[in-house]
Amino acid sequence: MFRLFSDFPEYKQIWPQFRGIPDSLIITANEVKGHGLVYMAGLKSIIDNIKNEEKLVKTISKITLAHLKWHICKDHIMNMLKEVIVILQADPHCQGRDVEEAWFTLFDVIGNLVDKFSK
Repeated sequence: MFRLFSDFPEYKQIWPQFRGIPDSLIITANEVKGHGLVYMAGLKSIIDNIKNEEKLVKTISKITLAHLKWHICKDHIMNMLKEVIVILQADPHCQGRDVEEAWFTLFDVIGNLVDKFSK
């Protein structure tokens, strides 16, 4: 999450809880940690439901709709992928081109749904 705000400082303006945090304190902010935990819980929910199409669609739809109020678009979603890949590379079982392609596909689907629902 922290690198994301470094690479895309304008993202800090998307969520109200981050706006008042000085850039120098963003790396230690509880709000960012909390957002990261919610983000990872969302990804876990997707993974947990990957074999149940009905639950998976419901989970992804819920996550997608929650982000529309912040005017999140596919580009925002795809920019998060880089951070997820960095985290995954720390685990030897989660390395390799196939893993990266699977995550790209997931983020691409979520991004497409965000764009579709926002219209």
